Amino acid sequence: MMLLVNIDDALNNSIIPENIILFRWVKFNSLEIDKIQINKYFAEKGYVSTNLIPSVPNEIDYNLLFIIKAPKGKRGAIISNISKRTHVNEYEFLLPRNQIFKIIQVVYLKGNKGILLCNLC
Repeated sequence: MMLLVNIDDALNNSIIPENIILFRWVKFNSLEIDKIQINKYFAEKGYVSTNLIPSVPNEIDYNLLFIIKAPKGKRGAIISNISKRTHVNEYEFLLPRNQIFKIIQVVYLKGNKGILLCNLC
């Protein structure tokens, strides 16, 4: 529990200094993909791991890319230099728990693969 408090404190004290774009690959099933709509809000209850570059994941693991517009003043921090799961071309950026996102554009959606443009609210 103390680790979560420390992570929460660190993220709450880290302010995004300028508008940035973040990338997040996720695994969605076909039922979830069918519910995707422009202007729909969704929440992530846990910490949100994102990347500062659009790296290509293992296609078996992920099928949906969120391109996230994160505005200046929101909370979050680069953790790639302290994350134990960092890969050579990964620049991990962690967002605090309980984030809300809004889908603003479906860039690509075919079958079970897609790219969505979202705002961090």
